[in-house]
This record gives sequence, structure tokens and C-alpha cells, in this order.
Amino acid sequence: MYTMNTNQPTVDHPSTPWLRRLTAIFEICGVYVLGMLIAYLAIVILKIDLQNPIEVLKTNPNADLFAMSKNLGLILFFQYAGIMLPAFLIGWWHRKRRASQYGLTTAKQPVWVLLLTGIVVFAVASLPEKLLTLIDHLIPLGPKAVTQEIAYGLNWGTLGFWVFMAVGSFLLVPILEELFYRGYVQNRLAEDFGTPSAILITALFFTFSHSQYYLLFSAWNTGMLLSTLLAALAWGYIFHRTRSLLPPMIAHALLNFPVRGVADFVVPVLMVVVVLIYHREIMEHAKQLVEIFKAGTLPKWALVTAAVFMTLFAVVIAVAQDIALLVGLLFLIVALVVEALERRQIRKMVLSAAD
Repeated sequence: MYTMNTNQPTVDHPSTPWLRRLTAIFEICGVYVLGMLIAYLAIVILKIDLQNPIEVLKTNPNADLFAMSKNLGLILFFQYAGIMLPAFLIGWWHRKRRASQYGLTTAKQPVWVLLLTGIVVFAVASLPEKLLTLIDHLIPLGPKAVTQEIAYGLNWGTLGFWVFMAVGSFLLVPILEELFYRGYVQNRLAEDFGTPSAILITALFFTFSHSQYYLLFSAWNTGMLLSTLLAALAWGYIFHRTRSLLPPMIAHALLNFPVRGVADFVVPVLMVVVVLIYHREIMEHAKQLVEIFKAGTLPKWALVTAAVFMTLFAVVIAVAQDIALLVGLLFLIVALVVEALERRQIRKMVLSAAD
């Protein structure tokens, strides 16, 4: 069912390992906040009047969902275009990264295999979140994130609702988030931290970027935070195995697809059926995931430090954007200086070897 392509970019590094790792973290943090700044400046310069759909719907659930969908789509476009443009440019300038290295490829695998892989990953990794929903039906687990409360309060029987959710939940968001987190962040970290650390650090960064689950404490939101982390680990693993973003995008989209009522009970049953059908492959891949983490050579102190740093930076972005912006831009400047010096050293090494 699964195929594997473990080709990774190889680069000679004249810099010390700790400096390369620090540079990778600084680059990622800097690219993220630079994307926020680019998005803001683009909206101001183009004089686009965009209302935050979440803020509007909190006070007016009957707002025009088509207009809100347009606003949300533009916000997401500017945000992720602002992030991925410098990420792609720096990647090409720094280490000649191609689009395929970001997962924008099928990696010579049949599309149906990648689609099926995404479905199986969804069934396995997202089952805890679906079970959390069932528990909440029996024992209310407290307040939900604002975005979820808004979604449950809308009229699900309208076309506007499904257009809004397609833009803000199950269609556009999985594509953009997987391109950034797995395609860029995980790949960038894997170059200098190794695959096991990259999967874990990226999963933590992704999870704590979902601030709606920890800014409001409840048993529900805590469960959502943990289940998001589990899903992100699975998505990172399957991206590493397939080298294609299609499976994690499919798994992410299925997780974000809104269901309620009887579907809250039917979907978990179907997921269990899928797990039972593919239980042998799932167990094999679970063992391989454990082996990947066991094979990691990064010192534990370095892994813990990097994981804590990226997690805290995601939290700072959520609670103090101005501080995160200033610090992140400083990080990016430092990263670019180090990477420029690295490129210069590599050129000297190549010229010396040629002589």
C-alpha cells in the first residue's frame, strides 16, 4: 500500500552542527513573521478592506457567509503567500531546493495510492479526536474554541456555510498549512536536525500555532491540543515516507471536514473499519516510526531545547505578535548572514578543490 522514497538533499556543511541548527530555527521563525508583515503591508498598500470573519461572526452569526468566505480566503492567501514567497526564495538561494523537495510531487507513485494512504492515516491518527467528540456527547468537556463555537452556531443547511468551511477549514487550509509546516518547516529542520527531530519539532510548532486550544482552558481544548499533536506526528511521518504532501493534505482535510449529529457516531465506526482492514500495514509503520525515533542521533538536550524554543515562539506569536515580529525579523537577519557566510565558504572549498 505504501511506497517509500528516502532521497534527501545532501549538502556539504562547513559550519558547525550547532550553528546550522540554530540558523535553521532562526530562519523558520523569521520567515513566519516576515510572512505576517508582508501580508499586512500588501493589504494596506492595496487598500483592501478586510474584516476578520471570526470577529464579525462572533457578534453577528447571520452575516453574509459568502462575503466572509471571500474575506477569509484573501486573508489566508496574503498570509501564506507572504510566508512561502521568502521561504522558496531563501531555499533556492541557500541550497537550491526544488519544488519537489517541498512535497509538491507524487514522487513517482500512483495518485490513488497516495489518496488511500491519506485516508488510512486519517483513520488512525484522527480517531482520538473523533472519540473525544463522542465523550463530549456523554460528558460535556467544557467550552470549545471560539472558531468551533462559531461553526456549530451557523446554519449547516446553507450553501454559504459549506463555502465558508471549505475556505476556512477542510479545503484551502489543509493545502496551505501542509505546504508550510510539512513542506517547508519539516524539510528545513530535517536538513540540519535529522528526520526524527524534524518530525517532532514541526508537530509541536504546528500544534501550538493553534492557539485557540490553549488560550481558553477546558478539558475539551486540552484533548484537542493532544489529538492535534498526535495527528501532526502522523502527518510528518507519512510525508517523510512518501515524500509527497498529498497524503497529509488528504488526512488533514478529512479531519477538518465538519460533521455533527449521527455522523459523529458513524464516522468513528468507519474509521475503525479502515483501521481493522489495514491493521497489519499500520502496525508495521508504527514499528518503523519507533525505529526512526530510536535511530535519531541528535543529542537529547539539543532536541529538547529546539522543541521548547519553537513551541514558545508559537505561543509568543499568539499572545504578543509585536514582540514576535521584532524578534523574528532579527532572527531572520542573523540566519541570512550565517547562510551567506556558509555559501561563501562552500564556494571557496569548491574553487580550492578545482585548483
